[in-house]
Amino acid sequence: MTDHQTPGMAMVAWVTKRPWFPLCPDLTVRENRPGCCLVPEEPPKRPDPGLYSQSELLAAGSALSWDSPDITTNLSGRTTLDENVRVTVRNYSADASAVGTQVGLEYSRFGIGFARAAIGALAVDLNRAGSVGDERTLDFYLPSAVRDEHDNISVRVTVNHPHDRNAANNSGEQAWSSSSATAGAAAQFGFQLHNSLGATTDFDLLVMEADWSANLSDGQVTLMPGQARNITLTVQVPSDASSPRRFNVVALVGGGLYGGVHHRFDV
Repeated sequence: MTDHQTPGMAMVAWVTKRPWFPLCPDLTVRENRPGCCLVPEEPPKRPDPGLYSQSELLAAGSALSWDSPDITTNLSGRTTLDENVRVTVRNYSADASAVGTQVGLEYSRFGIGFARAAIGALAVDLNRAGSVGDERTLDFYLPSAVRDEHDNISVRVTVNHPHDRNAANNSGEQAWSSSSATAGAAAQFGFQLHNSLGATTDFDLLVMEADWSANLSDGQVTLMPGQARNITLTVQVPSDASSPRRFNVVALVGGGLYGGVHHRFDV
């Protein structure tokens, strides 16, 4: 220490002359440490709750029906609505259970494209596919006001789970009706197509079945927003027909699914 240095100044001078004793770390250099995040070797196991889905089947190029095997609105042999709409949902995943799956039901007047109203929602636990409890059947009470006004309705079921691995099978519909037919005579079934979209839209209508010489009154329809059109399906019942025939009419917009209806002719 010189005559002009204080003890503190001498200490600073001594420290700065020793390169192995840094005053502070070099912030421009980062330590090369291994990653702190876990990377799993396999994707996490997730559930797959769902039901018979027309949109999924159409995307796969498979046959589809609006007489859903998972939704029942009219009991067998009856042309009026049942007190409950019966819905079956299942877990398609063998890897994980679907606890707390939400199942919702909406309805509209019978036809294609009409506004829907909510009936209700239920929660259900589904075990892994292939085990007991992987499928559950739920009953949604249908208010008497709906049953008194309609003999047939269109319904949509939605299935939701926060960790669902496949959203393609989360929505399914039912639009079922029936009437009698006479062997050797023509039979008809009518319904309405409604444009619930916000713009004038071109609709393509198709009959999914080719037997009984089925024909539609309109194969292509252009509707303004809120406009509806009466559509008639006419079939020629063979003279030797002795059993029911089922027909499905589908409406497409730009190749995508808009909706559909199912009708059974009883001979």
